[in-house]
Amino acid sequence: MIMRLPPGHPAWPTEFPEKLAPLRTEIETYYRELPRLLEEGEEGRYAVVKGNTVHRAWDTYRDALQYGYDKFGMEQFLVQVVDGRFLDTMSKWFGPLPELNQEIT
Repeated sequence: MIMRLPPGHPAWPTEFPEKLAPLRTEIETYYRELPRLLEEGEEGRYAVVKGNTVHRAWDTYRDALQYGYDKFGMEQFLVQVVDGRFLDTMSKWFGPLPELNQEIT
């Protein structure tokens, strides 16, 4: 799966992969919230994303996954490591993010 490649890997597609379409909302939310997570010192931790909301970050993938199953059961959610390298990689899919201090209109 594409998410197993390190961010910025030459094999990353420049277009959003169709296989990831069911998680598009969660992946876009992760990308949008990534600067905030990095600013809060969450790099290297695992974020749980459901819909348009990031539901905290945990030290281990296992803890984040357990939280997701406890909170959402068998509903779809995303667990993704907080890694600043995803900013450049995902910008190819979703475009540039607005500046943190810039108002969104």
